[in-house]
Amino acid sequence: MPGGLGLLLLDPVLPPKQILKALKEKFPTASKLCFGTASVDQAADPKLVTLRVNKRAPGLDRRLRKTLKGTGYSRIAIEVGKPEAT
Repeated sequence: MPGGLGLLLLDPVLPPKQILKALKEKFPTASKLCFGTASVDQAADPKLVTLRVNKRAPGLDRRLRKTLKGTGYSRIAIEVGKPEAT
């Protein structure tokens, strides 16, 4: 699905792996699934969303930029590696 939207599921309680499982159940045809954490540093840059994901998914930043359009967040930074524990 070139140029499509990225699926983004956020939950303040569930751990990332359970959210990944929920995405797989809800969207069985989805591909390139990854999990991680999202954060916004209001003091440094309130329009920047930093995503820490477990693996690189090609085109993720472009698709998530489309997904976040209209939310007030216009910039995305993606860090690959183990998500930070909170």
